[in-house]
Amino acid sequence: MLKNTILVQIALHYGLGRHIGTLDPVDAMNAIKWDYIAQPSSIMAPTFGRISFAMMLLNFAGLSRSRKLILYIIIFLQIVSNSLCFIFILVQCKPIQLLWDKSLKGTCWDLTFQEYFGYYDGCELLP
Repeated sequence: MLKNTILVQIALHYGLGRHIGTLDPVDAMNAIKWDYIAQPSSIMAPTFGRISFAMMLLNFAGLSRSRKLILYIIIFLQIVSNSLCFIFILVQCKPIQLLWDKSLKGTCWDLTFQEYFGYYDGCELLP
């Protein structure tokens, strides 16, 4: 999590959180770049925390197969969903620099896909 905090602090230095109209274009580009670089670790760090909590609950599930099965399903969903989110951030634009530098030539996925997957990933089952 320290890595994520450092990366977000760098993005804040360049103006993350301020209205883009008040920023120098180069600072705006750097703020967005460092925010995108921070996102994968900010997604995976809580994922590992939720997985470890579910694994701890396995110790208290007793011999009940149904409770253990539910916890294993939750662990599986956490790994799959958040890994996909991590991967989608990295592959949504080609070249990846297009995420923050709109002057480059390339293509990005439709924003609707990102929106819908964001809704799904934010609403998935949590332990």
